[in-house]
Amino acid sequence: MAASNPSSFTLSLHPHLQSDSADSLKDVIGRISTQRGGFRHLTEESLQQEIVEDTQVEDVATEPETQDEEKGTVRYIATKRAEMLAHLSAGLNETLMALDMVALLQSKYNPKHGELGISPALKQHVPLGTLAYDIWEMPLRDEAQMEEDNLVKMGWKIKSLKSASDSLLSSAERLKSDVQREVKYWEHLLSVSQHGWPIYQRPGDLRTMLVKFGPSEAGPIFERRGVAVLRPSGDGSIILDQGLAQPPKTLRVRVKQGNHIKGTSKIQTSLSPSSDEVTLEQHVHRARDSLFEEELFHEMVGEAREQELQSIGVRYQQGILHLPIHLNEDLVCDDEILVDLVPLDSSPARIGDTAKDPLAQYVATALRLLLSHSYRLRLLRRSQLPPPLTVEPRPVPPSSIVRPVMVHLRHSAALKQLRSYLTDITRVLDSAGFPVSLSIQGTTNGSGTMSLTKLEELLATIKPHSTPNLIMHDLVEALSQPLKTSATLTLPSSTHGLESGARMDAYIGVDVITHLGAKPFGTEYVVSVPTSLLDTVYKQGNSASAVFRKQMTFSTCPEIIAYANNILSLDLVYEVLASKFKEYDTFGGLPQLLRTGQRRGEAVSVRCLVHVTKDALKLSTREMDTEVGRDALDRSTRRVEGTESRAYRWDGHAARPSLLDTFKRLNAQFDTPS
Repeated sequence: MAASNPSSFTLSLHPHLQSDSADSLKDVIGRISTQRGGFRHLTEESLQQEIVEDTQVEDVATEPETQDEEKGTVRYIATKRAEMLAHLSAGLNETLMALDMVALLQSKYNPKHGELGISPALKQHVPLGTLAYDIWEMPLRDEAQMEEDNLVKMGWKIKSLKSASDSLLSSAERLKSDVQREVKYWEHLLSVSQHGWPIYQRPGDLRTMLVKFGPSEAGPIFERRGVAVLRPSGDGSIILDQGLAQPPKTLRVRVKQGNHIKGTSKIQTSLSPSSDEVTLEQHVHRARDSLFEEELFHEMVGEAREQELQSIGVRYQQGILHLPIHLNEDLVCDDEILVDLVPLDSSPARIGDTAKDPLAQYVATALRLLLSHSYRLRLLRRSQLPPPLTVEPRPVPPSSIVRPVMVHLRHSAALKQLRSYLTDITRVLDSAGFPVSLSIQGTTNGSGTMSLTKLEELLATIKPHSTPNLIMHDLVEALSQPLKTSATLTLPSSTHGLESGARMDAYIGVDVITHLGAKPFGTEYVVSVPTSLLDTVYKQGNSASAVFRKQMTFSTCPEIIAYANNILSLDLVYEVLASKFKEYDTFGGLPQLLRTGQRRGEAVSVRCLVHVTKDALKLSTREMDTEVGRDALDRSTRRVEGTESRAYRWDGHAARPSLLDTFKRLNAQFDTPS
């Protein structure tokens, strides 16, 4: 009954009041632009289609619900009323928006009438006259133009496809070249690594590769320079970047005699081919060798500043290291070795002859071997257990490079000078009728260089378990020891001695010893003579005194030459002439003989003086009165002028009677006692 009573419910067709916070036209236009993409693609057909689709979706969604509600019930009527009010509200809203749009458009051409129809909210946000319209005529449909447009579109598509194809091809070529560069780069790195050079990444920059070519035992300065950056170039090859490294250098050794260069070592030009032929391995080798040569020269210059080496003439002047070979009597260097660094690419011109090229090359090779040996000593020292920590820093022994070379050079020069003297004196004595023998034994032969036999003996002393890499170092260590060479010269009395027979023990022994250490440093000569000769000359019966006089030490070769000349002269006088010619009297300790006798019935005294030098053996005779001669015998150290003198000389060349024959002829001039 309530449903049939019209007063039981109220139905109002008025829309709900809208609040002042309704969306403005500006917001609506912005929302439409955001949702629909603007008004350009918004048409009436598309809107109708969306409305139909939305209606169908709503019908499907509400169909189960409406099927449950019966018509005529309160709930059904309330639901329909809500739906109707919603549609009316939406229609009113759209109508008002359309009215605002028409009024805004009219305000452009008729501001007064247009302003009356615009809502207050639109006036607040949109100025009057902001909306206008234009009337365009629809263009006529031109088939030819459409065909031309289609051709243009097709052309642009073909061009775009061609451009994309070219871009892909260029990218492929670029990728191919990048791959080739990478392959070449890593092949070069692999080649360097396979040759034994360590390659690693730079700490903090893993994209940069480094190669280490310097020795691990190099000095602090050169150890840092022994690392270079491997930078890739544009074609994939690798450039060895050594930073601020100087141009490559090499060691040059020259032999100077007087004011002339007599020999030069070989410059390693094989390390500097043209830039087109240089490989990465050759670059690394050249950098390693140049660094090695620079450190070698640096170590030599530092060692040359030591006082012991400067005292024997080693000096460093104007970039050249001077190593004296021989000093004359005035302590002036006649022969010397010049060592300096020269640029590898400059190839300095040869100056002088090539007579001493082998000696210069031997010295250069020895210097390089000694630096390698010093590396091994540093490694052995670093491998040992360190000493206890102290306040004082651990001393670092200096490299020994110049000392061994100087020892061999000075030993060679001393032996050369001594051998020259012994050879000459042997020839002189042989020409005088005394065929003496000479023998030289020791680490080196008579010329100062090592013979093959001595080298084999030295190699045999090296430990059998030494590896091939250590044999060279063991050999250098053995050659760095003090050198000793012994020379033996038989005396004239060994073949023409006492009547009872030859004295095979009559000889002069000379030991040439060259030391490495600071005390002593240099060459010394130890001379040994038979004690029997000293006993005969000096009439010494004390055996201890005789042993003391048997050996004497000299520091220079001229001193030993003078001493040997005196010994030879005394041996000729006391052991040969005085033993064969009993008529002659000897002076105490002087190589002189005196005979007093009758010659053609007159008393006469003959004084004979024997003097041996390097160049000749001299026999001088002087005739004196009997009283003067006997007085001279008593005063043996005083020179007495005689009445007549004669001189005989044997220089090793001219064929003349021997000394004994000459003495026999002189002795035959005296009257034979009845």
